[in-house]
Amino acid sequence: SLSGQKVSYIAEYAQQDLKTENGDDFSMPYYFIEAATKIDGATIKLGHEILGSDDGNSGFETPLGTVHLFNGWTDQFVLGTPVDGLTDSYLLVTGKAGPGKMTLAYHKFSDATSNGIGNYGSEFNAAYAMKFGKKYAMVKYATYDSDGFGVDTDKLWVMFGTKF
Repeated sequence: SLSGQKVSYIAEYAQQDLKTENGDDFSMPYYFIEAATKIDGATIKLGHEILGSDDGNSGFETPLGTVHLFNGWTDQFVLGTPVDGLTDSYLLVTGKAGPGKMTLAYHKFSDATSNGIGNYGSEFNAAYAMKFGKKYAMVKYATYDSDGFGVDTDKLWVMFGTKF
């Protein structure tokens, strides 16, 4: 039973208005909602983010943000939000696994002009990290399955680091 289960949530809204040098005016909304809970030491997050569009003419931009952290690790949207916007519905699970920490995420991407009907693709992310005193190691994998936006992409990272 989940009665008594603690759930945290975040809800955000923003409006981005842009006037170009040639006099075009664009207005794009941004919506974000995320719910999180902990079950047996694992944190589970379910989220829905919409970087809106001005009728397919311009998409909500985050020029100082990192899409790698928020919109999948294969960086399909690193060059900017598509003009039809971006909807990212995701499930994220993190928790202790053996001597390290495991992160798993699934993203379903679509445009923002068709109420989520237009499909961009989906992505699965997995990472495992361990600390050894002042050293750490991480293996990170991401796979993107295109349904019309970008191309199928697989990426693998193997990282080692230390603190001084």
